[in-house]
Amino acid sequence: MSAIQDAYLENGRFKVDIQKCPQSSPLCVSVSVDPMRVKIDDVTSGTDFQQRLYKPMWTSFGEARFTFRVPASGQNQDVADWFKTVRTTPDGNRSSITVTVLDRSGAPGRSYNLLECFPTYYSPGSYSTDTATQLCELHVNVGRIELA
Repeated sequence: MSAIQDAYLENGRFKVDIQKCPQSSPLCVSVSVDPMRVKIDDVTSGTDFQQRLYKPMWTSFGEARFTFRVPASGQNQDVADWFKTVRTTPDGNRSSITVTVLDRSGAPGRSYNLLECFPTYYSPGSYSTDTATQLCELHVNVGRIELA
């Protein structure tokens, strides 16, 4: 992403909707998504017909990282619960995440749907004496991305 787009994802000009975390979604203060990587194999030579037909390329969407503001009431318990559930039962706990970038007037602009996401890292954070706000961090592996 360019520097201009990065600024939008760090200054409150976006909305996040995580299906498994409805209470924490409005508290998201930053979003970062890895660039997509595509590896294309040479399929013009070789004798393996199956490889040439079914495996010509590989795509990775990487990770998305979210930082949440957490008031003293501990309202991000849904994030912690999702992370714990995935650790015990990994199948069936994938979630869709929608990131909507807002324009200068606050109207919804482009939306990105991060599909088949599952958490890979969760840090509840700690309180600082400098600020009354606790920040927690969540990393998710992204299955695929669609533009809305």
